[in-house]
Amino acid sequence: MKKISLIILLWVFFANYSFGQTITAAEYFFDSDPGVGLATSLPITPGATITESFSIPTTGLSEGLHVLHIRTEDSAGNWSLYMRRYFYVSEPNGYNPPPVYDIVAAEYFFDNDTGVGNAGLGNIGGPLPVTQGLSISDTFSIPTTGLTDGLHVLHIRTQDTNGTWSLYMRRYFFLTEPNGYNPPPEYEIVAAEYFFDNDTGVGNAGIGNIGGSLPVTQGLSINETFSIPITGLTEGLHVLHIRTQDTNGTWSLYMRRYFFISEPNGYNPPPEYDIVELEYFFNTDPGVGMATTIDVPDGTSINESFIIPTSGLSEGLNVLHIRA
Repeated sequence: MKKISLIILLWVFFANYSFGQTITAAEYFFDSDPGVGLATSLPITPGATITESFSIPTTGLSEGLHVLHIRTEDSAGNWSLYMRRYFYVSEPNGYNPPPVYDIVAAEYFFDNDTGVGNAGLGNIGGPLPVTQGLSISDTFSIPTTGLTDGLHVLHIRTQDTNGTWSLYMRRYFFLTEPNGYNPPPEYEIVAAEYFFDNDTGVGNAGIGNIGGSLPVTQGLSINETFSIPITGLTEGLHVLHIRTQDTNGTWSLYMRRYFFISEPNGYNPPPEYDIVELEYFFNTDPGVGMATTIDVPDGTSINESFIIPTSGLSEGLNVLHIRA
């Protein structure tokens, strides 16, 4: 008997699209559709939704790619669209996996590859000790003696008991002498300034624009709370900028935030009204207030469940519309 290479144990069925109906039957077929109700039936437990496990034989299917289709029928005699899954059939002994060999050796090299097994010959590299196994997890301390300052590439590859070498794994890194890199000095923040909208230059906040200095606690970083006046700003959109200065006299880039100014009574939010009624219709809009109404509890928002009849609708695609 042939087998399904990818075995699907659990099928989760979606509910039938008809409202209030129960799923009562299911059927399956492979590849070609014989027509609804003409495929092989599947035993199910009736319900609005079903979750079943099936063992479906593949006897009679040729080797190769096939498609399994499953569909359901409801208590009103309506069939669902089918759900399908692709799978591959092969003979039980039709595929022999390649033999698996243990990893027994490893080597590393930098930058230039002089050939498998030749690490250290014509480049900087050498063998690495490994614990034999199908996979390895080892920690290595690899010397960088002989490498110049700058960018380099470390390569590592392994060899198995069959003598086959793997592809290499590589990692980029940057090499510097212990004292070859001097980080820039760090200076503490000692001052800050703010301004609105237009920048008239570092240290000039409040000269030609609305702004001024801000008190800060000196340190490598600051975490301050400021109360910044907006006197003189017009109603509308503005941009607040803040920057800092360190003990070396260097100013930072500014941080900015957009905000909107309105008079205390200049903006009146629109009134809120309760939702008091819903209406629904299918497909074509008869006009507001002309559809089928649904009574709902009054409120600024609603969360309700409805049973909407579908009698009179034709088979096929329909669109339900609801408005409040």
